[in-house]
Formats: sequence, structure tokens, C-alpha cells
Amino acid sequence: MNVGKATDKSSQQSNWQHCGHIYYLLDTLKLTYESHCGRVTYEKLNLDTLHELCAELQRGQHIAPKKTAYLPELFSLSVCGVCWEELGSQVRIKAIPEAACIRFESIDNIASEAKFQTSYRLSDDGIIPLANQAGFDRAVRRVTNISVSEFIRFLKACNTHIPQHFVSKLAIRSENFDSIFTPTESHLLSQTLEQESLIYFK
Repeated sequence: MNVGKATDKSSQQSNWQHCGHIYYLLDTLKLTYESHCGRVTYEKLNLDTLHELCAELQRGQHIAPKKTAYLPELFSLSVCGVCWEELGSQVRIKAIPEAACIRFESIDNIASEAKFQTSYRLSDDGIIPLANQAGFDRAVRRVTNISVSEFIRFLKACNTHIPQHFVSKLAIRSENFDSIFTPTESHLLSQTLEQESLIYFK
């Protein structure tokens, strides 16, 4: 074992520096809530029809948000994003499954809570859905009482302030979030399951 090389690799991993920018992929908007019939999820929403969709869902008999003690379940609107890390002249991109979200009872009201991840949030912290993240977390910024329209405008405004040389290297699209595994991870998982299956049937 070459300890020197292993140490160099570990040191290099830790020297990657966050650039402090997050780009929001607005074509990954996802709406989730608990209805009387179960969990409901709408993915890759169209911004132009979001208001009409929420209004229609609230009017529905079976698909309306579930009520507990006369209080309706909150809608949760989330969006994926990406951030950049640098090491010398190298740049790498990190996907963020829930970069920002907003919880609200009605899309027409401003009573809400919005949360925005920073690029410094550890990936392991992302196991807990951002909307359910409780307590103090310095890597999550909270804003209350903003409308859904203001939330969307803020995301768009943030995107306009990303340096162009980062945006030009943006190779991640909404399709990259269709699976929780990367193609490489999916391949390795398939190989592992196949090997375990062969061992089981021997």
C-alpha cells in the first residue's frame, strides 16, 4: 500500500473549495403534499400552470390536502440545483436534490416558510427532506411570509448572478435527478445484486 499517494488523494479531496454559488434548475419544480387518499407528488411542473393546479387541488374532494384538527396539510414546492467547487484550475459540479423549497397552505396567501440550502451544506444532511429540516442549521437559510411568486422571482434573480464561466460548464439537467443513483452507481448496484443472486442460488 502506498500511504503517500493515499494521503495526497485525501488531502486533495479536502482542498476543494466551495464557490458559494447555487444555480436553480426551474424545470425540476416538484409539488408534494398529503391528501385524503395518500401522498401526492407532481414533478417537473410548468410555472405557467402552477397557480391553477394548486387552486384545483384545494377544491378537489379526494385530492385536497388532508386536514388534521381542521388544519389542512401544507403544500411543499421544491426545486433542485447545482453548485460548483474549485481546486486550482479544476472545477467540478455538485448536484443538490433539494436546493430550495417553500411550504404554504394556499398559493394566494403569503403565509409561508421558505428554505434555501447554501453550497456549504454537507451532502449527508440532505438525507432529511429540506421541508422537514427542523432546528438550527447554519447551512439552511429561512425566510417567512413570502408569496410563491416572490419565491420563484428570487430563484430566477439568483440564477442571473452566477458567473458566466460557471454556467457554461453546466452539464446537469433535470433528467439527472430522475434517479437517486448516478449511471455509475446504478451499474455497480446491478452488478452487486447480480452477484448476490448467483451466490443465493448456488
